[in-house]
Amino acid sequence: MRFLAGLLLVSGVVAQDGAPAGIVKGELIEWRGSDTRGEISLRTPDHRVYWCSFDEKTYFERDGRRTLISKAAAREKIELLSDHGPPPSGCYARLIRVTEEKHVPPAYKIRTMLRPERRPWQTDTLFPRGNLTFAGVVLWVRPGLFAVRMNGGEQKKFVLREDTRYAADGQTVNASLLKPNTRVFIRAGKNLDDQLEAFHIVWGRILLPGGGGH
Repeated sequence: MRFLAGLLLVSGVVAQDGAPAGIVKGELIEWRGSDTRGEISLRTPDHRVYWCSFDEKTYFERDGRRTLISKAAAREKIELLSDHGPPPSGCYARLIRVTEEKHVPPAYKIRTMLRPERRPWQTDTLFPRGNLTFAGVVLWVRPGLFAVRMNGGEQKKFVLREDTRYAADGQTVNASLLKPNTRVFIRAGKNLDDQLEAFHIVWGRILLPGGGGH
């Protein structure tokens, strides 16, 4: 009985329902439903298991391009931008990005090794470091810059990069659609000048069962 109780206690620690709001990285376990609505589960490096719901507004990405959840395979590495969502999981995935590196032929690796080494800031545009997430309401938008009032009331400015991606209601959109008073979710990182740079900006409604949303 003690062994069983201990096993249940450990299971309660590593297995959870909804992921916390923000970026969650891990390994895809499985997904249920269709390409437009369902649930996805992932296991984090510290062995926590999270479930999140998704729908047609969720943006799925691989290699910088939109894709379908059905194209992902179990055990692939994924990055999930989560928000508070409807039950039962209480978690909603606004963005799911497959980060698994594809197999690179040995010959290509040899050619790559012969090339001059790139500095981190040179490869930044190829492999964005956006490891920070923010949520708030857009205050103003200017060429190359915009400001957001965070949920806690603090105001932050973000640099808009040439490769910043924008998604509204699960669709890739033009930067011109980013408007004041829009509630957004931002994947960002800091540049060498300690400025926040926006790599991905997502906004739109969450669809609820029965066709509703918020």
